[in-house]
Amino acid sequence: MLSLSAVRKSCGLVTFMLGALPSGAHAQTCAWEQTAGFTGPSTNTGSIHATVDPQSGGLLVLAYDWADRSSSTWAWDGLRWTQLDPSGPVLENAAFATDTLRGNAVLFGGQEVVGSDSLATTWIWDGHWTPLDGIESPAPRSGCRAVFDEARGEIVLFGGSDFPDGYPDTWTWNGLSWTLAAETGPAPRDDAAMAYDPIRQEVVLFGGRSGSTALGDTWIWDGSSWTQREVDGPTPRSASAMDFDPETGRIYLFGGKDSAYDDVGDTWTWDGAAWTQLDVLVPAPSSSHTMVYTPHTGTLSVFGGSGALDLRRYSAPWSIEGETCSTQPILSQFRGVFDRNLGQPFVFGGRPYSGASYAWNGAAWRLVANTGPSPRSGYAMAADPNGDVLLHGGSPYEGGPVGDTWSWDGQAWHEVPGDGPGERVDHAMVFDAALEEFVLFGGQDSIWENGETWTFAAGQWTLRSTTGPSPRVFHDMAYDPVREQVVLFGGLAGFKSSGETWTWDGTDWTLRSTTGPAPRTQHRMIFDPERGVVMLVGGSGQNVDPSIVWLWDGQSWTQDPVTIPVDHERGALVYDSNAHRPLLLGGEDEHDIPMPGTWERTCACAADFNGDGAVDTRDVIAFLDAWAAGDERADVNDDDVVDTRDVIAFLNAWGRGCA
Repeated sequence: MLSLSAVRKSCGLVTFMLGALPSGAHAQTCAWEQTAGFTGPSTNTGSIHATVDPQSGGLLVLAYDWADRSSSTWAWDGLRWTQLDPSGPVLENAAFATDTLRGNAVLFGGQEVVGSDSLATTWIWDGHWTPLDGIESPAPRSGCRAVFDEARGEIVLFGGSDFPDGYPDTWTWNGLSWTLAAETGPAPRDDAAMAYDPIRQEVVLFGGRSGSTALGDTWIWDGSSWTQREVDGPTPRSASAMDFDPETGRIYLFGGKDSAYDDVGDTWTWDGAAWTQLDVLVPAPSSSHTMVYTPHTGTLSVFGGSGALDLRRYSAPWSIEGETCSTQPILSQFRGVFDRNLGQPFVFGGRPYSGASYAWNGAAWRLVANTGPSPRSGYAMAADPNGDVLLHGGSPYEGGPVGDTWSWDGQAWHEVPGDGPGERVDHAMVFDAALEEFVLFGGQDSIWENGETWTFAAGQWTLRSTTGPSPRVFHDMAYDPVREQVVLFGGLAGFKSSGETWTWDGTDWTLRSTTGPAPRTQHRMIFDPERGVVMLVGGSGQNVDPSIVWLWDGQSWTQDPVTIPVDHERGALVYDSNAHRPLLLGGEDEHDIPMPGTWERTCACAADFNGDGAVDTRDVIAFLDAWAAGDERADVNDDDVVDTRDVIAFLNAWGRGCA
């Protein structure tokens, strides 16, 4: 350990050494904290009903789970899910609307999920579910739609069918009973989109499906009758969704199934007179989703639905705000990097199969591109200090591994021409800052694992080595700029999980350790510049404790005393250079189910060491006094050892302050 005087001189702090001041110094406290997302409705959910939560103004969701054939009731506040009731009506394709006058939500009709009979039950949600029996109501039906007419204080319900009969009738609900309001208007149909326009005090209906025919007509309900508007607009479709956005004074419509039963992903607005198509980036084409404006978040929340490439339902809402989109990606088998062009953490693709790219602004993930590499998982991706992101290979939705190479410049993806490593999946790649080249190792083609090392520089791939670690997949790598070497750990080598640690110096691989973390696959690694160590998170394998985070200092592995409270494998681990902390997104649990959630490793402000609310030289003196005494309070990097690395970590934090 360096002497106190040596550290003071090396840090240029001698002029500040005016004697010890009362410090009141405190130990560094760190924890992994969830900043977005939470376990919510199951990804096996097959039918979603959503409206405004009459209590919170957030999103109220009734979800049917095909896995255990049950329903549950949830609320989304824009950040996290809360389960309000582990049960609920077991049905699908019902009408659901919030009665803001009476402070409850009304669910009508739908179809039995077992038996397929149409229903005619009215349910009230006021914190718990109550079926209303013995009241006159519309005939049994599913595929009907309902909205609340604020001007008249009643819910308006239209259409639906009880196979093979379709209904053209309109009903209203006054809080006590249903009244037949009209028997003429739009032709009988299922799965239309409906919304209430409070500016013009009218209900707007668009599209739906009559038998096998998709419809594209627009109708207005004025409280007593329907009028068709002869306007151009969205193409014919069913199973789309729409709602009114008071921020813009327009009704928004998104997605649906077209005449060929293909999902569409366009967005339109209605201003009371005409439809206008918007150029909004969306995660994927979708149908049978919901769209609800939630006053609590001030956004249009889109939830549920199934897309052509996403065979599971979305597990968290995404939002349309004007002409932009934000979301909480629910992904696994993908990777993340820090994009220096955007100045934000950046992720791409993954499962459920996606070709979308997202960036983290410190509070939310925003969709920044939905074109580029084909939807895929298991690719390799890394970023260089100039801002370029390089992606290679992976596995698309259909077919075997691919071998294409793509670059991202902060605005768009561009395919890189030329030959390279070829088809492979579940490999790893990092950028070697000392040699200014990308380094790729391992992976598997359609049959075999390989042990090749490739580098990419000046737009070209070069095969650099075929010796070193044995052929493997599901390993990971990180670049250590302090020791100027690539660090590789683990993976699946010959049907056996590896616990080996290797380093690459630009020419050769060296086996550095066979002890430390238990042998594992599907983990993630990054370099943490605050502590000057490589961090390893998660993974799967015998004797693997996914809560333990491991740290490599160039010589050996140690356990981070700060554990992570979530099982994690095959998610995205990124060092957020803006917030100066690791960021963890998504991944899979032990049952291979994609997990929602964004986690950050946060620490109390190390710069304000004496806890007086100001960052100044007194904090330096307080830290050095504690450090010289070997006081555990000086363990700034949280590795359970007071050494020179704590000095580096403290001075880095002190230089930034607590902003």
